[in-house]
Amino acid sequence: MKKRPRILLTGANGQVGFEIWQALAPLADVTAFKGPHDRTAAIPAESLDLCDAAAIEQAVRSLRPDLIINPAAYTAVDKAESEQERAFLVNATAPGIIGRVAREVGAAVMHFSTDYVYSGEGHSPYHEDERIAPNNVYGQSKWQGEANLMASGAAYITLRTSWVYGIYGHNFVKTMLKLGREKENLKIVNDQHGAPTSARTLANFTQHLVTLGRIHGFPATLSAHQGVYHLTDHGCTHWQGFAEEIFQRARAYGVNLAVKTVEGCASSEYPTPAKRPQNSRLSLSRIEESFGFQPPRWQDALGAMMAPLLGL
Repeated sequence: MKKRPRILLTGANGQVGFEIWQALAPLADVTAFKGPHDRTAAIPAESLDLCDAAAIEQAVRSLRPDLIINPAAYTAVDKAESEQERAFLVNATAPGIIGRVAREVGAAVMHFSTDYVYSGEGHSPYHEDERIAPNNVYGQSKWQGEANLMASGAAYITLRTSWVYGIYGHNFVKTMLKLGREKENLKIVNDQHGAPTSARTLANFTQHLVTLGRIHGFPATLSAHQGVYHLTDHGCTHWQGFAEEIFQRARAYGVNLAVKTVEGCASSEYPTPAKRPQNSRLSLSRIEESFGFQPPRWQDALGAMMAPLLGL
């Protein structure tokens, strides 16, 4: 494929969509969409309501893209417990519609999912073919979205990721930087384990996939690798360890923080409407072997993102 591919990108107001748009701008003609009621995106974006099946179909048929990238999601994990209908429309129904229309117009689909599709039990990294057992509405809706895309007949890959942060949007890193400036003592959960993942890592893999698609064609490329993959940064920590690394990196950049102590605590001290997985470790062997893609250590990825996160 020698011409610049046409790409439809959802979630333009989110941290992953922002990084993907930046990564792909030199390679492709990207038409970005955000939710109709979302905050203004940091990139040029049109509005698309993923609760509206007709609107999704019209957008795909009008653009006739080579590739649809869908990082958009209903991600308010606790709110999903009381807003189940909306969570399922965005996270479950929309991916199935995207897949069906993509197949009809000859497009391929790259979809993003989550570690929340697993039970979160045990201590070993999950592999892609292990038992699905989500324990909250968000995880259930994301798993149903995976299944609907799979059943659509489109050429696709699904990427399950975890603990994502980026320059744009709300995330744990920004919250910790704010609290670290305001409070001397913090208590952070230390019984949930996973891999902090830079949105830039997800964008770098997307760029890698698009480069392959430009050579071989997108349906052919994604069909050859069709299925589910885990993609996070390398390594593992808990939220307390993540916070301590954030503060260490911030101080290395000369940021004046008030925080003096970061105390660990159990999840039970901060009950939430939606149950969180205690084990979010994901094996990366499949994506490394299939695509030759090596994510960075989570500490290195965080370090690379700290300067722009701090506005330096």
